[in-house]
Amino acid sequence: MKSTFNQIFEECHTYCIANLIKLTNSKAEAEDLFSDAIAKYWVYSQQGKIKHQENVKAFVFVTAKRLWLDQKRKKQKEYHVEESTMDLHLQQQIDSSDMEAFNVLIDAEDKATADKNYQTKMKYFQIAFEQLGEKCQKLLKNRYVYNISTQDIADQFGFKSNRVAITTIFRCKQKFIKIYGEALKKPI
Repeated sequence: MKSTFNQIFEECHTYCIANLIKLTNSKAEAEDLFSDAIAKYWVYSQQGKIKHQENVKAFVFVTAKRLWLDQKRKKQKEYHVEESTMDLHLQQQIDSSDMEAFNVLIDAEDKATADKNYQTKMKYFQIAFEQLGEKCQKLLKNRYVYNISTQDIADQFGFKSNRVAITTIFRCKQKFIKIYGEALKKPI
């Protein structure tokens, strides 16, 4: 006797969802993966591609796990491309005096003997940096002064993911660049 879709769904659901939640830490994501996997199983079985499959639960779970791993790999690839692109974009927007200015935040006394032009740029830099919120200041210092990885920053600041940390840091950097550019136009 052939099983109906609903019978197979009920047979597999509890087992697969429980194990997928352990993988994904998300009931919603587990449900999505299960739905995709059970649909794939049903289509394959209707097409006759699955024969003599005695453990349907294991088949559906392994299919869902493979889907999850594929998604994870794809996200990691996208993250690396996005982070590289963002770093390149930031490097193009920041001239060397801006990067030095971040280092000055740590060691201002060593820069006290710098020339007048540098001193002026530093004043503008400090004015612009102080106009950022405390969170943006900390994010930018952690990333560009202390070279803390975005994953560590995400953990430290309680961001949901590394991607959220990258986006937030990027927005803070954009805000700083805008404020700094406007400050350079105004006399002190």
